Amino acid sequence: MTDNARIQALVDAQIALIEDSARRKALARFLIPPRQEERDWGYGVEGERYPYWVVAEAPDRGLILVYCEYGFGPDMPWGFLSTNDPDFTSLGMDSQWDRYLEKAFVNCGLDRSSR
Repeated sequence: MTDNARIQALVDAQIALIEDSARRKALARFLIPPRQEERDWGYGVEGERYPYWVVAEAPDRGLILVYCEYGFGPDMPWGFLSTNDPDFTSLGMDSQWDRYLEKAFVNCGLDRSSR
């Protein structure tokens, strides 16, 4: 995959694309230094796992915003995942992924909870 500096640069580029300054500030409240984790890919061979980067988190909501180059990643690398259920260890469904970090932020509902 890639290193933290490259992922941070991708996050910064995504933040710069957000035209709504209130939304940009709301997302900034959840941003963290990127960290790499791994989850199951539920659509391939059993036991197949992919690395992803956590770029934002809302522990009280049980959500993380992530970047992944695998799975849905080639077309939709930005997504949101649940951290509330310890048995839920997959990269989720396609509806949790998008081309843009802003869309992942909106789709998971964090933009509404932070205003």
